[in-house]
Amino acid sequence: MLQNQEGTYSQAISNRLTSAVPNRVEAISAPASFAEESVLYLDAEATVEFTPSGQPTTVTMSFAAGWVPVRMSAVTSVSVGNAYRAY
Repeated sequence: MLQNQEGTYSQAISNRLTSAVPNRVEAISAPASFAEESVLYLDAEATVEFTPSGQPTTVTMSFAAGWVPVRMSAVTSVSVGNAYRAY
């Protein structure tokens, strides 16, 4: 469905990719806090302690290698491997 006066299907797709795909990616070392909402990419299966965006407390969860599907404002620890933040 076209929105915001988008004239064509390709313009609509382009607009959604622009807002959905992060502009920056950088390696992080825990603990780390972020001014911008971020998502993580893990290069190995790991347990991550993090603060979800908009929440005051940390959560600890295990994730497979790849993108972590949670927006976060801080990472307290990553059990193994490397973590990258995208924002």
